[in-house]
Amino acid sequence: LNEAQDAVSDIVWSVTPRHDTLEDLLWRMKDLASDLCSANGIAYSVDIPKNIDVLDLSEKLRKNIYLIFKEAINNIIKHAQAKSVSMRVEIRDSVFEMVIEDDGVGYITDEQHDGLLVVSEEDDRPVRGHGLRNMAKRAEEIGGKLSVCSTPDKGTTLRLSVSMT
Repeated sequence: LNEAQDAVSDIVWSVTPRHDTLEDLLWRMKDLASDLCSANGIAYSVDIPKNIDVLDLSEKLRKNIYLIFKEAINNIIKHAQAKSVSMRVEIRDSVFEMVIEDDGVGYITDEQHDGLLVVSEEDDRPVRGHGLRNMAKRAEEIGGKLSVCSTPDKGTTLRLSVSMT
């Protein structure tokens, strides 16, 4: 029931015109990180620009960036066994870049599939993660580039870059 309520809340937020700014998006992301990490005993840091230009975002851009972020945080909580996570957002030359790093267990990636094919360490059998595939699809929808780099026992870094123009 809570997941359904969260999904409806995300949809309502994403289509509400008063939440069209980058600042609104970043604050929602920061609140989500705070709520989920705190509830799961994970130390976290969020580094977002202090003086954000008032940039209006399309509903499609705002929704997809947020859902990529949410999926990444949920993956960390469910799978990474991380003790800490950090999120950094930078805006340079109208390019939004988000980097999420954790110190969790990591996993083996298959470079032939842009780091989006997860390989099980138990039996080297490919396991396609729906979450990673969904994030890649969302990044593609907004013309963004998503990379996921992971090393067993050293954690995972997710990087999303997307033009805001």
